[in-house]
Amino acid sequence: MGLGVEEIRDQVNRGHGRGLDGKVAVVTGAGADGEGIGNGRAIALLLSLCGAHVVAVDVRPDAARTTSAMARRHGGRCDFLAADVSDEASCQTVTAQVAQEHGRIDILVNNVGIVGPSAPVTQARDAEIDRLLAVNLKSVIFMAKHALPYVPAGGNIVNITATSSIRTNERPLYAASKGAINALTVTLAGQHGRDGVRVNAVMPGPVWTPLAVADAKSSQEADVIRRNRRYSNPLGLEG
Repeated sequence: MGLGVEEIRDQVNRGHGRGLDGKVAVVTGAGADGEGIGNGRAIALLLSLCGAHVVAVDVRPDAARTTSAMARRHGGRCDFLAADVSDEASCQTVTAQVAQEHGRIDILVNNVGIVGPSAPVTQARDAEIDRLLAVNLKSVIFMAKHALPYVPAGGNIVNITATSSIRTNERPLYAASKGAINALTVTLAGQHGRDGVRVNAVMPGPVWTPLAVADAKSSQEADVIRRNRRYSNPLGLEG
């Protein structure tokens, strides 16, 4: 699943990722099962080890709390908040609380997401569409809406999308939600760049996270999934 905490810390100690001392960062979807390392948790840990004061946000209180504890165990500064960021009122509460405690939000990472059903669009159900768009897209809109008043010049918003948003795959609803975030990112970058706020999207390929593990029904199936992922990448790598 990529770099572990020790490897991340070694990279930081060698001088990679400096310059975040004193920055205030909010990461959504920052939890994971147990002490597994998903994308959100990895981002929160890396930012904290690079000197930022991180607020890890997740709908699962225990998962967010564990991320905070892992960061602190390795010398990082990381608080946590439990919130459902698909709900606008929760996004408003999170951003206002962070701003009240820290005075600003230098970095917002909109990472939270669900993959939804693996099925053709002819089998799409209204409730599944609504849920996917609420978690994947509306959360980004709501967090940006309520965070931007607190983001100073030089601040950053980073939206985590996916390579599946720009190429064919077996999850059309997921791809559509991530493609919408790409379009939103471009528009926000144009609107807020004049204020010195950068808005960018990061499109990871398939990463072997706890969320990906949950798709496998056995260790043998997991091996097949990972092998197919590597074969689909010209470099023979995941991510």
